[in-house]
Amino acid sequence: MSALMASAGLVNTLLTAGGFAANNAKMPQEEGVLIEALERRLAQRYATLPRKQIAVAIQHAYARFDGARVRDFVPLLVERRAEEELTSLSTPHGDESMG
Repeated sequence: MSALMASAGLVNTLLTAGGFAANNAKMPQEEGVLIEALERRLAQRYATLPRKQIAVAIQHAYARFDGARVRDFVPLLVERRAEEELTSLSTPHGDESMG
């Protein structure tokens, strides 16, 4: 099974069963609540993007911190990384007005 197919399967699971945090048994409960809230915020902020893309961005960002021993800032770091990815997807290429 290719990584793309595996990722697509995970995204379908995420969307039908309550989001990324709800399907990650290893995630601490408090962290899960914050990630679920993040998922809702990003869905509103990036309403022009498919919900699947938002779930994948959060999944990718969260995976970067999988082995982190200190978990206090993981939700904040996930938000920043996911926003970077989603902003790059929603900004037309060549748009220099962003800075």
